[in-house]
Amino acid sequence: MSAFNLINKLYFERVTGSKQEHEAAQIIKNECEKLGINASIESIDFESYQMKKAELKLGEQSIHCVGVGMAGSTNGEIEKEFVYVASEEEANMYDVENKICLIHGKFVNRKMYKILADKKVAGIILCTGSVYENSDEVDLNPYIPESCREYASIPIVCISMIDAEKLVNKNPKTVTMNVDQERVNKVTNNVVAEIKGKSEEQIVFTAHLDTVKFSKGAYDNASGCASIMNVLQHFSKCKPEKTLKFVWCGCEEFSMAGSKHYVASHKEDMDKTKLCVNIDMAGLALGYDKAIVTANNELADYIKGISEQEKFPITMKVGVYGSDSTSFAKKGVPAVSFGRFALAGGAVFHNRHDVIERLSEEKFNNTCNFVIKFVESIMKDEKMLNEPYISEEMRKNIEEYASF
Repeated sequence: MSAFNLINKLYFERVTGSKQEHEAAQIIKNECEKLGINASIESIDFESYQMKKAELKLGEQSIHCVGVGMAGSTNGEIEKEFVYVASEEEANMYDVENKICLIHGKFVNRKMYKILADKKVAGIILCTGSVYENSDEVDLNPYIPESCREYASIPIVCISMIDAEKLVNKNPKTVTMNVDQERVNKVTNNVVAEIKGKSEEQIVFTAHLDTVKFSKGAYDNASGCASIMNVLQHFSKCKPEKTLKFVWCGCEEFSMAGSKHYVASHKEDMDKTKLCVNIDMAGLALGYDKAIVTANNELADYIKGISEQEKFPITMKVGVYGSDSTSFAKKGVPAVSFGRFALAGGAVFHNRHDVIERLSEEKFNNTCNFVIKFVESIMKDEKMLNEPYISEEMRKNIEEYASF
């Protein structure tokens, strides 16, 4: 059976901590066991939220919005002066204290958030979609980086871009916001499988199994889940040189709690782990393959050499990638994330338009076959497998990403 079929089995909304995410973990466990590989489900507690109320009004007129979880509450209805802040320069320049600020975009980075927090804004309005979409065509799924949550707690709501444009054009003196949420504990799951190799040294494969709200996540990231299942299927038939671990991670979309838990709870394996291979978003019909190497240039050059040998075109980048590979890199494990990325006008993700029709089984198999060729090669090359490292400069980049 083709591992590509796993995408169909996971083709439903799998929001972090939900019943559906737990169901997805069980499906993956069952697929491993069909291949004769034992798999375990590791449950992980993480802090989440319950949104009780989120309202935004202009006078008596309600504006459709959602509240942003893990941000602040207003503790009742507040009416404050309104200001549109399109850039960090404007945030520094304007008087925004005790005002409700409209920020352009579905998330606010740490630098902007810190400016607004230090200036003691009363609330933030985010916006998403485009001015060419009606409000009911836009999936409101905003977020704030974990580092922002730890810095300050500001009430935040999100509206559609077209509603944001209408709001700015009305140039209101005040708007009214009411956000009520509470912190709650939820449970996510990792699925972990292992194929023993000729050596105890390990290579870990990761892919996240959760989605954001509104998305069935064919591309992001059922495709990655199926990709590492394809790798598992291959090595289940031939004993690898190194021990291979496969970790389908929960909670990547929310805080990467799954991969963070794995590296923290499997400390005995970290010294033996030579490489993390992450696959996040693969199989697009229209797109290009890319490897993001969170290690030194030697590993990037090695992958490039394999690509030339296999005549498999792939773009290379040395840097930090915002996925589960970063949890391993932060612990000093060299990492590479493979994916197939969209070109302008192509596939999108994190909304209702992440659909299976954008994927190609042929392109999916091409990427999986290249990953297998790369892993088979580097497992036999002891010098190269021990060559990659996380430089001090890369460690700084990882820390900067974590505070983004």
